[in-house]
Amino acid sequence: MMVFFADHQLNMMLALSGICATLSILIIIAKALTVRRRAVLVTVELTAFGLVTFDRLAYIFSGQAGTAGYLMVRISNFFVFFLTSGMVLAFNIYIGDLLMSEGQLESLPKRLKLTMAMAMTGMLLIVLSQFTGLIYYIDESNIYHRSPMFILCYAAPVIAPLIQLSVIIQHRKRFNRSIFISLVLFIVVPIVTGIVQIFAYGLSLVNMSMVLVALTLYIFAYFDINESVEKMHKAEMYDLDKDRKSSRRLFEQTAKALAELSEEGDRSKKGQSERIAQKAEQIARASGKNGEECESIYFTALLSDVKPDILSEITEYPDLSRNVMYSNEYYDGTGSPEGKKGNQIPDAARIVAVARRYENMAVSCPLAMIREEFVKEAGLKYDPDYSRILVELMDEEAKSKALSEADNRTVVSDLDCKEYRDSFSGGIEITSKVKRISFNCSPSRDEGKRGMSAVVLYDSLDGSVHDNIHTIKAYDYIEYGEAWFDGHMICTRARNMEIKTLQDKAYEETGTGEDHEITAERYEDHLRLVMKCSGKEHIIIVALPDATRSSYLALTGQWCHISDIREEFTGEETKEGDIRRIADAISYIDRIESDVPNIQIDRNRSASTAGIQVTDHLTLRFHSRSLPTASLVWHCPYILFFYSDDMKVEGPGYREYEMIKLNGENNGSNEFADCHFILKKTDFDGWDAWMEKNRSGFECEILISRRGNRITMTTVNMGISIQETITIKDPEDKVYVALTGDQCALTDIRTEEN
Repeated sequence: MMVFFADHQLNMMLALSGICATLSILIIIAKALTVRRRAVLVTVELTAFGLVTFDRLAYIFSGQAGTAGYLMVRISNFFVFFLTSGMVLAFNIYIGDLLMSEGQLESLPKRLKLTMAMAMTGMLLIVLSQFTGLIYYIDESNIYHRSPMFILCYAAPVIAPLIQLSVIIQHRKRFNRSIFISLVLFIVVPIVTGIVQIFAYGLSLVNMSMVLVALTLYIFAYFDINESVEKMHKAEMYDLDKDRKSSRRLFEQTAKALAELSEEGDRSKKGQSERIAQKAEQIARASGKNGEECESIYFTALLSDVKPDILSEITEYPDLSRNVMYSNEYYDGTGSPEGKKGNQIPDAARIVAVARRYENMAVSCPLAMIREEFVKEAGLKYDPDYSRILVELMDEEAKSKALSEADNRTVVSDLDCKEYRDSFSGGIEITSKVKRISFNCSPSRDEGKRGMSAVVLYDSLDGSVHDNIHTIKAYDYIEYGEAWFDGHMICTRARNMEIKTLQDKAYEETGTGEDHEITAERYEDHLRLVMKCSGKEHIIIVALPDATRSSYLALTGQWCHISDIREEFTGEETKEGDIRRIADAISYIDRIESDVPNIQIDRNRSASTAGIQVTDHLTLRFHSRSLPTASLVWHCPYILFFYSDDMKVEGPGYREYEMIKLNGENNGSNEFADCHFILKKTDFDGWDAWMEKNRSGFECEILISRRGNRITMTTVNMGISIQETITIKDPEDKVYVALTGDQCALTDIRTEEN
């Protein structure tokens, strides 16, 4: 290593001197640094430049005869030793500048004053040595030699930096991290090389190392500047963001005030503008709009009831007035004010139209009817893409609600029942998962009144009991019957009801007490209740009108107080044969079977065919007929693409790739497959005709083909043309297709492989 330095040190010195000169120029023109900082750093770099330049010249002219050799050897060696202490002095000034400016010290530390004196003393000794030979001397051949007191010239370069280091460490918290590193390097590196140089005569390791670390002062100073600029930028951006949020809050508050003003005088509209705005923003985000677009759509929806000429004065959102005005247009061009259609209507206006219709219907309509509206009117009144997004959001919300309600929970709070049926609990759905409902029932304080608790069995689209003629129709309410804890019952719309008392023990007092318990379960079109109270137990079996409708239980009574209502799952599942039949099963599939057994699907995906493996060319044909209870457009057949180990829907290892409803809905891409869905309506006679043909029955043909991991399905039914391309993400997967649906009977199912 030392041989390498000896051979190349002159070239290295030349390179270092050039770098120092260049950096000096860069520092002078660097406006990011203060004037004082530039002056200090230029002093350091020029000192380093002089040190390495004169050191190189000393080596070049060493031993050369003549006047030039004589002068250059003496001048060069003088400046080498003089500038070595000068570097210590320049560095001392740099530390002091940092402490007094960034460090905010009021006065220079005494140790820095000491090191300044040491550096100046070292420089003075070099001047004296020119006359006394104290440090070095030059012989008649112009060759440099060390004197006995040579070691004194290293007092300032070695001892002074150690003192400077103690100051730096003491005040390290006053320095930026990058600056602190550069200061430590400037001291440690020359000390190490200085020790080596004592034993490596003829090499300028100290001088070159001092020049190198002088370069780091400039580099790390820029790191410090960049960090400071970045912090300032972040602080500025934070302030700008804070101001923007403040402005937005102010605008939002003003917009809400305008919206509330437009709702004033109509209690039914209170808070509706805010709900429309939230729904519109939700649809916008789900469609992939960015934050700024979502914000604009939010305010368009919030102010959709404000007159456009008022909104035209709001310059923050220049399109606000225009978007509000066109939110009354229909997608097919039959709306107002200009009869615009399709993409002629602004995006924001189309989203607001969907959100507004949803909220207007939500006030009085069940979710199923709202969903029906957007499925039927997609592409007519409302944008088909945003209608589809809303339907998906509704389905996700319904699924989340069902999952949250699946946990054990406390149902509606207390009931204070006076006159018969003047108060009801919330609906508790009866399914194949056995539930236990328990509650306390205490008699009313009214003397002479006979208190009694009871249950009402029913179905409605919102799961609640309805007594009003208008809500009965709106929520498709049907009441099956009532059962009382004294053992009597009333059958209304059920096909049959039976009650059996297991214990012949007199019912205590009025049938009130703290031990009321109901066990409820269902299998297809039959349900069973076991009602226990005060030592008496009744088993009630109910034959429902059919298996298509849901069944709910609500608590009620007269002259009693019902409290602490609890609902929990027992962990048991009702199976075929667990409930004794008291009425024949209603079947719409009593027809000749073909390749695949007939199926009757009473509720959404309650039954399905076994899986049929998808091959290169597969044709499915079947006859479909909606059940008499079908009332919605998606009460129709579904085509399901999936995989399971046993070829059954929901079987072990189940993976669902896609589900297509023949009314033109699909589930879309998922973690197992990418799906591309195309829907066209050709010679479509409208949804009323579609539903009527479903009730009458129709023949359906589905064409399926597979090429590698790509599956294509096409079908045309009563004017609705569907083409689906499914790309399986794992090309090795087997894929099966099955038929399912909602409230329909599928018969004469045939398969054909071409």
